[in-house]
Amino acid sequence: MRRILVLILSLAVCGLIASCSQTSTGPEGGGPSSDAYPTKTVSGTLEIPIGSTVTAGDLRVVTFAGRADLDSGGAFEVDVVDSDSYQWLLFVSKTTGDPVMIGLYEPSARAVTADATSTALALTLANPHLAFTSHADREEYLEAVELSQWFDDILTHLNAAWLSDAETALDYASNPVLYQAVVEACKSTMESLGSVRGGSLDPPYIEDLVGADVAFVNPRHVWYAAGIQDEGGTPIDVVTIARDEWPTYEWGWPGLVAPTPEYTSYPLGDGAFVVCMQRGD
Repeated sequence: MRRILVLILSLAVCGLIASCSQTSTGPEGGGPSSDAYPTKTVSGTLEIPIGSTVTAGDLRVVTFAGRADLDSGGAFEVDVVDSDSYQWLLFVSKTTGDPVMIGLYEPSARAVTADATSTALALTLANPHLAFTSHADREEYLEAVELSQWFDDILTHLNAAWLSDAETALDYASNPVLYQAVVEACKSTMESLGSVRGGSLDPPYIEDLVGADVAFVNPRHVWYAAGIQDEGGTPIDVVTIARDEWPTYEWGWPGLVAPTPEYTSYPLGDGAFVVCMQRGD
């Protein structure tokens, strides 16, 4: 016979937001060596809006794998990470290092776009709710973004900024209305693709199995550790509770990561126990 007292503890996780600067991106600027990941060379032409306060000669293109200057007509050739996901191409000021426009490399079509539309689409890809989506999901998402009532607003704010002071066009402090429109586009697009949801998945629990074993059942896409003590509080063991590594993603606002419950079997034996489960993210 077993008696189990289960305690669920929460562990706060601090996130680090890293910003890009002229000296932090690409192998020439002190970033990771391009030997650390597969790369490929892509080419394209940046279409700068007529009347912009910058020219092609004022800019260089920067990716996670390299950087290059543009010719007078906006043409460029640069290395990108050879990945199955969209890759950003940042067009930054040679003077300040600040981003002015953003291009996108689409790996399925092996195509580069670099213009006002790619800049607007790239901004909506900087959406934390897309973290668990596949490339196919993101293609569907971007198609829907362009149909959003907010997409034209994003383009309007971008074009106004490029004509006024292109080097601060993507600066939040200088252009907050742009990012308000981006957030609204992200939200309305995800709502249009799915349904509005709330709530959260249940925390892990324990199932009693036949014989000496129990099963820790984890319905969340989060790692947990179970500290097992006897009835007197003496530690016995620590168990790592597995999670579903490949959860499905369902659209909505917010989107829902829907893992399949993962089972971790453990030979607990008979007696009275205290089990403390703590999330590790």
